Amino acid sequence: MLRDGDSLSHENLLSKELKMKKTTRLTNSPEETRVFEQMKEASEEHIKGANDPIEKLLQKQKQLKERIETHGHVQIKTNVIQATYEEVKKSAREDIKHLAEYEIVPKEEYKTGKRRHIRPRLCFQQAFRYVANKANIEGIRLVHGLYKPSSFDNHCDHAWVELPDGTIFDGVLQRFYEKEGYYNYYQIIKNKEYNHTEMYKIGLKHGGTFGPWYNDIE
Repeated sequence: MLRDGDSLSHENLLSKELKMKKTTRLTNSPEETRVFEQMKEASEEHIKGANDPIEKLLQKQKQLKERIETHGHVQIKTNVIQATYEEVKKSAREDIKHLAEYEIVPKEEYKTGKRRHIRPRLCFQQAFRYVANKANIEGIRLVHGLYKPSSFDNHCDHAWVELPDGTIFDGVLQRFYEKEGYYNYYQIIKNKEYNHTEMYKIGLKHGGTFGPWYNDIE
């Protein structure tokens, strides 16, 4: 299992993959190996920033200050969060309070084995890591979409994990929630979901980043 401070390295992921797939095969495909190498490079860039670990991604997105996402007949005005680390952390703490009634004790196999530290601005990385660690759970999905946190006036990009019994894992809050309550509170708009194999392939397609993968929206 990946621990705090671990990089999403080729060696870590390869070891994890081999353990999970030893009953079916003993090696990874060339494509998976390339993805792991891309993810290692991306992860090393992310962890260099300490309190601001995805600054590189945010810099790439500065020209995307406002986007209009169309979902059916509803238009949602979105932007890239440019708030400080502390502002996002404060918002996350407020969300934990409001979401308390929907928080659940997860199944043993869902637990992370880590302390529940808040991970501001790391939703894409944390959700990816969780699915990488728990890929042996049938039906687990990495989900990208939009949410409306308590301290912001509009929907923002977000990633979370959906487990097969309707449980949600939020990588920023490091907590588990009932799906309906979580969706209602955050006014969730689900854009795309990925299984374990798909998330590596799309990660490579987008340069080895954890997300958001904007142009993957159909």
